[in-house]
Amino acid sequence: MTRIESEKGHLKTDPKAVYQDLSNLNNLKKYLPTDKISDWESDVQTCSFKVMGTYVIGLKFSKNSTEEHIVLVATDKSPFPFTINLHVNPQDENHSIAQIICDAELNMMLKMMVVKPLKGLFDYIIKKADTYYS
Repeated sequence: MTRIESEKGHLKTDPKAVYQDLSNLNNLKKYLPTDKISDWESDVQTCSFKVMGTYVIGLKFSKNSTEEHIVLVATDKSPFPFTINLHVNPQDENHSIAQIICDAELNMMLKMMVVKPLKGLFDYIIKKADTYYS
C-alpha cells in the first residue's frame, strides 16, 4: 500500500462546514485546478474527471464519512484501488487543520507515474480550501 499525504491546511471554519460542502461531490470541482482537469462529471454521491496527461479518476462519497473524517473511495472508473481521507481537525470553533491522506494499491510502475502528480493535486486542493475558507 502506498500512502500519499498532502500538506496541512489551516481553514478558518469548523469541520461541519467542510463536511456540508463536500458531502455533495458536485462541489469538489471548485477545489480542483481547472487547467489540469477535464471531462468532469458529477452528482451528489459520485464524480469523475481526467487528470491531464494521466488517468480518469472516479470517486464515491463513503457512508463512513464523519464531519472530521471525509472518506472518498475509488470507483470502477479509476485505474487502481484507493481511498482518499480528508481529515479536518478542529482547533477552536472557527479554525481547523485539514490534510488529505490517500492510500492506494500501486504497482511499482504506477507508483513512479502517479505519486508526484497526486501529491501535487492534493496539495493544490488543500491550498484552494485555505483560500476558500479564509
